Amino acid sequence: MARRKIYFGSLGPHIYDDEDLINDQDGDFPGLTRKAIATDGDFFGDFGRLTGLKVALSNLTGDYTVDADDDMILFIDTTAGDVTVTLPTVVDVGGRIYSVKKVDSSANKVIIMPHGTETIEDELKQELVNEGDSPLMAADGVSNWGFI
Repeated sequence: MARRKIYFGSLGPHIYDDEDLINDQDGDFPGLTRKAIATDGDFFGDFGRLTGLKVALSNLTGDYTVDADDDMILFIDTTAGDVTVTLPTVVDVGGRIYSVKKVDSSANKVIIMPHGTETIEDELKQELVNEGDSPLMAADGVSNWGFI
């Protein structure tokens, strides 16, 4: 099984399997000038002039459905009760990265739901139960959200 990686290129971040990039004889991956981080934490390639990344943040306290144009980092306070975050369809946001973080120490959960029949790491949902739990997820563009 190929390791999945996220690469930052001139076309933005995208998820690829090892073999796809290594065997890129037909030029399917144009603009991959800045390769990045493997899911196992290895570093591949050169960030070159990529010195900073500015991201948008949202603070939420209630159930929320993420839109394709929403911020990529969501801080969730579950002090008042469980909070469900529903992700957009991976088809609309292939390669997009989101992080959902539980920011309180209550016993309540953040429940992350994929769109429709899609999955997160081949599961129907993910639950964050500890303060600081913060998966970084990327859409594969087909049917699954994967942790990176």
